[in-house]
Amino acid sequence: MPNRFKAPSVSTLTAESSLDSGSFVLGIPGAYPQSSRGAQSPMGASRHAPRSRTLDPLFHAQRELDSMRKQHHTVIAGYQRQLDDQRERTQQHKQAYESQSWNAMRDAQNLRHRIQNARRSIDEEQRQCNALLELLDRLRHPYATPEGTSPAPGPAPAPTSAPDAASAFADFGTAPASDPFAAYEHQWGRIWKRKVPQCSYTLTTFPWPVRDFTGIDSITEESLLEFLLHEKRPGVAGKNAITICRVESIRYYPDKFSVFALNCIVVQDRPLAAGVASKIFNLITDVLARYR
Repeated sequence: MPNRFKAPSVSTLTAESSLDSGSFVLGIPGAYPQSSRGAQSPMGASRHAPRSRTLDPLFHAQRELDSMRKQHHTVIAGYQRQLDDQRERTQQHKQAYESQSWNAMRDAQNLRHRIQNARRSIDEEQRQCNALLELLDRLRHPYATPEGTSPAPGPAPAPTSAPDAASAFADFGTAPASDPFAAYEHQWGRIWKRKVPQCSYTLTTFPWPVRDFTGIDSITEESLLEFLLHEKRPGVAGKNAITICRVESIRYYPDKFSVFALNCIVVQDRPLAAGVASKIFNLITDVLARYR
């Protein structure tokens, strides 16, 4: 019986084995040969994957750096605004200080001019007062011995231990009860010219600008102004209260009084007399301050 089946040839076996091999290879991923393009794409993807993972941290670092740079610029801008505000306030304070300094210098200069004018006015009033006192002295004593000449020889006066009111007023040529205002001006004219001997007055006989002086309590503002501004007082007519008080304040100014009048008072009464003169000066100063 003849054999129906023909033995396969070598070529047929080779082809079948190739097909079988191909079908088997198709079931395994990545089993294609390395020379095929289809087999290279998965490998290329695997090579790019680590590079993308490396770029991600750099991208995040760049973003953080940009954010920090923006914050830095914002902080610097805030500090710059604060610095500009501080400079502006400093400039304003400087201008205000310069303005205040200039105003203070101008006020000081004006005050200096006023003081100088007041001193010149006081000196002029003092000169006029001295001239008036000298004229009154000449009118009251037209036959008095001129200064610089010696009087006619006569009997020497009897020595006295202490002065009294009668002898003092007798030397000055005016009785105390006749005209107290004229006696006051006459005696102060002699005191101002240093014609009164030392220790010629006591505390109560000194010519104070009040009536019936008995002590420091007799010096009040009312009694002082009543005497100084009295219409019968010589030299008051035609003058205002400020001028009269200014002239009187010169007499009782502490330094002036201690130089011209204090040595005319007995030694034991000088401290009390200095206190009375100081009170008179303070009262006159208060009056002048109210009239300004």
